[in-house]
Amino acid sequence: MQLAYAHDSLRLLCETEALLFRDWGELWMSVAVCLSVLAFADTLAEFATLATVTIRRASQPASGVEFVIDHDAFEMRLRAIDHAGRCLRLPDDDRDAFRLVRAVSVLSLKRVAKAVRT
Repeated sequence: MQLAYAHDSLRLLCETEALLFRDWGELWMSVAVCLSVLAFADTLAEFATLATVTIRRASQPASGVEFVIDHDAFEMRLRAIDHAGRCLRLPDDDRDAFRLVRAVSVLSLKRVAKAVRT
């Protein structure tokens, strides 16, 4: 899948192992592997089968369809784009939409607190 980044600082963070380690500590490898599998997959649907993630459609604003990838203790927000970098319009059915997404722009990465089960 073609990956782009919404901001140069985010691209630099995601593409530089030392920066990922500095900012994400022990989670840096999870972030790096998730990005690698995302780049390897042909579509968002294939990514969902290769990685242990939850993917949900976050919104379809005027700026395009956004998805949230929930993995371990972080979330990655993506926007579906075409190969020219323009926002991609998708059907409402997520199953069909996942098969159509072949390029994404990484909008953000954030830590999330996971509930501990006892």
